[in-house]
Amino acid sequence: MSKLEVDAIEPQSGTTLTIGASGDAVALGSGASVSGLTLSDNILFNAASKGIYLGVTSATASNLLDDYEEGTWTPIYTTSATDFTSVTYTYQIGRYTKIGDICYVEGRLRTDAITKGSASGNVLIGGLPFNCEGSESAFNLNYANDFSGDNPISGLSRASNNQFFLYFRTAVNGNTTPLQVSDIGTGTADNVTYFSGVYKVD
Repeated sequence: MSKLEVDAIEPQSGTTLTIGASGDAVALGSGASVSGLTLSDNILFNAASKGIYLGVTSATASNLLDDYEEGTWTPIYTTSATDFTSVTYTYQIGRYTKIGDICYVEGRLRTDAITKGSASGNVLIGGLPFNCEGSESAFNLNYANDFSGDNPISGLSRASNNQFFLYFRTAVNGNTTPLQVSDIGTGTADNVTYFSGVYKVD
């Protein structure tokens, strides 16, 4: 392998210096530094586990951003015990943004028909794009209406899974309690929820 040692390389004309042809790989030595770098395209690593250290001058694990993702997910109504026999939805819409181990989700649900069968337990919204860490995370219900009993007012993840509980207030200034199967409507355009939340991924 030939070796070239110079103090500087400059373009013969203009301000663009091309090193290698399209598709070629250009490797810098270990510990090499580049000052004042301006990129005109996205950065693409050759391994999925790589990232960028932000706000530090050394490889500090807590400052490594190695995961970012945007996408859609499909929320569902489910229960903490025996599930519904069948659920027909008017719409199931979910979007998420994941940065590191924190995931922001939003979504909306409405049902056209539900067969409860032997359903039991508390009502949950499931299908989150990633499992929740064991610690509790709150979910905000921006709008909830058209349930057959109490309308939920808030949500909370309580286990390491991909779902969260729905809660309603028992009375004015009263406690909140998990929504029950009996509160779910079975008709058309029932069980409307618009929700959002931020949780730590397991």
